[in-house]
Amino acid sequence: MADKIHFHFLLPVWGEEFVKKFIDVSLPILFSLGNLKADERHKNNLFVIMTTYDDSKIIKSSHTYQQLKEIIKIKFILVDGLIDFKNNYLAMTNCYKIGMEQENVIPGKTFFIYLTPDGFYSEGTFDKCFSLAEEGYLVALVLGIRANATTMSALIKEKINTNSTTPIFSKSELIQHIINNISHLSEICNWFTRDGFLNDWPSNIYWIDKENAQLIAHCFHLHPLMIRSPSKKIFVKDTIDGDYLENLKYPLHRHYIFTNEFFGIDLTNPERKIDCQLSTPNIRSVIRFSLKHAYDCHRYYFRHRIELKSDPHRAISSEIEMQARYVSSKVLKNNNKVKLFYYRYFEPTVSLTIQNMMNIARKVKNSFKHT
Repeated sequence: MADKIHFHFLLPVWGEEFVKKFIDVSLPILFSLGNLKADERHKNNLFVIMTTYDDSKIIKSSHTYQQLKEIIKIKFILVDGLIDFKNNYLAMTNCYKIGMEQENVIPGKTFFIYLTPDGFYSEGTFDKCFSLAEEGYLVALVLGIRANATTMSALIKEKINTNSTTPIFSKSELIQHIINNISHLSEICNWFTRDGFLNDWPSNIYWIDKENAQLIAHCFHLHPLMIRSPSKKIFVKDTIDGDYLENLKYPLHRHYIFTNEFFGIDLTNPERKIDCQLSTPNIRSVIRFSLKHAYDCHRYYFRHRIELKSDPHRAISSEIEMQARYVSSKVLKNNNKVKLFYYRYFEPTVSLTIQNMMNIARKVKNSFKHT
């Protein structure tokens, strides 16, 4: 196995809500869309579940777990007492870190597939990841659209119960259902929304045409679906899609961004609160976010236009095309070194005390040493 590429599917899951989503919805549809299947070429793959002791017993007693056992080797890592579950994002990151640091990981040969308990992917996504790894890509990133968990789960369960064929959804059908059942957390990323845009953290921007079930997206943060295991330990301060990707220092031309053929779906609780202020879309807020909170890799991802259409033969309207092109180009034009320097060192400074001025001068001096 040491000389062959292989894949570790990493899944952090805990709590009644997410365990139920995983075993009742996400895992069955991954089977039905052909993303998890027995394949002689990938017999050394491993499905790693990071969970609690109590939740592991619930998972093992499910019918879908028995199906999974027939397809792939499974390893449980119990994280009781190792993870602080108060912050879901940090808990997910720490679970991934534990999964990536196991003794059976072979640097340069093991590829990680990052799963979520409330998410799944369009037909053939994993097969494409396998091919990309063999072609020499080190990272694969995919757009993850949030859909209403209540309505979308009901639709999926009905299809699974009444349809034994695979896949249960074509790509076109899946896009249509996503647009029809878009989550409120995706709606606040829609430049055309009437309910307020997320200017405070515009990491994803969508232009959604609901009437024709079409979407254009430019995103700083995409879901890192596949990453090759590095040859050394990489420091992770916040998230896998944040500083971990930047700290890997993998060449950007070996990052593959799925732009239209594949995508992910996250099932989001419609009662989940939005703890932020919404307002009219503001291009200056996006530029500020790009300069203050995005790494070089994120600005590279933002350059890629992602397009989803329920009808592949129907063109996106020229008005939406022009609007998306104008906003994205305006943001990219402002990503220059002078402005990056200003937003990192000057703009956050509230008061220019003598000490602050000395700190800024020192940063200026050090920056020139490395140019």
